[in-house]
Amino acid sequence: MKKNFKIALIVYAIAVVGFVGYELTVYLNYQNELKSIKNLSELIETMESTSVSSEPVETTPTIPSSTVGETKPQEILPQYKALYEQNKDMIGWLKIEDSVVNYPIMFTPTDGDYYLYRDFEEKDSKHGLPFIDYRSNINPRSTNVLIHGHNMKDGTMFAALGKYQSKSYFENHKTIQFDTIYEPGEYEIFAAFMTQIYPDDSTEFMYYQFIQAGTQSEFNDYVQNALDLSIYDTKIIPEYGDELLTLSTCSYQVNDGRMVVVARRIVSNSKGAIS
Repeated sequence: MKKNFKIALIVYAIAVVGFVGYELTVYLNYQNELKSIKNLSELIETMESTSVSSEPVETTPTIPSSTVGETKPQEILPQYKALYEQNKDMIGWLKIEDSVVNYPIMFTPTDGDYYLYRDFEEKDSKHGLPFIDYRSNINPRSTNVLIHGHNMKDGTMFAALGKYQSKSYFENHKTIQFDTIYEPGEYEIFAAFMTQIYPDDSTEFMYYQFIQAGTQSEFNDYVQNALDLSIYDTKIIPEYGDELLTLSTCSYQVNDGRMVVVARRIVSNSKGAIS
């Protein structure tokens, strides 16, 4: 009996050590990821403050065949050139003031989920990086740029979107800075809602299917559905021709739930996202 108890105790101890070791490894890996992202942000700040001059970098990301429009070479903003040289999948930077949202945005239209579990160095990461939906586009720009990000239990990535369930939080965080590598942009939030992923044959509003407005009616239909679902009235109604930005993350109120924040572009400035 005592022998069996000792064996069980040893097995339990090994399991505990293994679990603690695993959790510590996960924690240390994520701390390294956070440090890496912070370093990227600081590099942008340095590039902006020193006004580094360099040869223009012209590039055109791969465009999905479904995208309508003409692709034109564009010069990359000085503050993003160094990061682009490190990883040419980077298409922009997203920032919400006074929040953890301050991340590079990735774009791999031929492999839409590539950064779901990869970091900026393309190493395995359970946090991944926010990425643009493969159907959206930057050059030429689609009506709606849909960005996906994880809702991490540690409060990182797009977990902060859940705070937009509170109108008071919205009142203090009304704008989103989303720069592409080509141009800066500021967006004002017009709707925040909770929904879910529906079966393909459902007649429910599927926000994630709206990318390019073929007509004014399609645009208005998307906007009205978003406004109808919105948790509160923001008093903002986008108009046909506005450029839209949709941030999407998982939520757990229902199976395949989603928390969604939608904004329209209002301002471009010369300084970029990191100030």
